[in-house]
Amino acid sequence: GHSPAHQSVVVDTEDEKYIYCGDASPLRENLERRNIPGTLYNPVQALESIDKLRSIKGVHIYSHDRDQLIL
Repeated sequence: GHSPAHQSVVVDTEDEKYIYCGDASPLRENLERRNIPGTLYNPVQALESIDKLRSIKGVHIYSHDRDQLIL
């Protein structure tokens, strides 16, 4: 829904599952509140992507969330 062919990536390690949300959910609040990001190709698909990301248990990594930035 963010853009055609956008991908989020799941890395399943022995210890944990990591979900890189990319721009489908750039901020934690997008995922927690089911709040779709502002610039979209298809709002319905964007919400479906958020719901799918929410259903995957593990460590979600957000592309623009200040709380996760490591400086």
